[in-house]
Amino acid sequence: MRAALETAFADQSDKFEAAVISSFEFLETEYGFVRRSSQPQKYTQLLIYESDKLYVVLSYGSPEYEPEMSFGRLGVDDQEGAYSFHAGDLVQLPACNNWGWNSDAEGVAGWVSELARLLRTSGSACLQGDAFSFAQMKKRREKLIADWKRDEVAKGVRISIDLAWKEKDYSRVLKLYGSIESLSEIDKKRIAYARSHV
Repeated sequence: MRAALETAFADQSDKFEAAVISSFEFLETEYGFVRRSSQPQKYTQLLIYESDKLYVVLSYGSPEYEPEMSFGRLGVDDQEGAYSFHAGDLVQLPACNNWGWNSDAEGVAGWVSELARLLRTSGSACLQGDAFSFAQMKKRREKLIADWKRDEVAKGVRISIDLAWKEKDYSRVLKLYGSIESLSEIDKKRIAYARSHV
């Protein structure tokens, strides 16, 4: 079983590498990037392109076994605490307003081709190191992270509210509700009930 998995990964990894070299050749010819392949790690294949200021990483492997692309600025986005950008960040830029994925793209080669098409047609500003484009992507990413953190905190608060409610600790229920921004009708009824029992 393990040998079959390793053989299947090797076959797909070879297809991935060939597709990347073909589809992303424009990075070398049009933007002066240099391709360097890393040795495949266990169940992961990486191809890395670098210019003097930017990097683009194409990966295939565990856990999704789908081609993925990340990119960023050398010395900025590859530092500890920073993060690379992905296709999802790129499609949110105004340059991608008319972007559409080719629904006929299939398999590893098809998706690699689509990632290359996305970067080539909609990411030219990023490939030229345009600070404004990177700032837009970073601002959007930071908002998403802040929203996620706020939602996670709210989930924790709601769990605490439910626990306090079951324990009939209505003063704690009221205190916890004070940290929630948007209240549902049920929340408002609970608050009214808790106030009448404090």
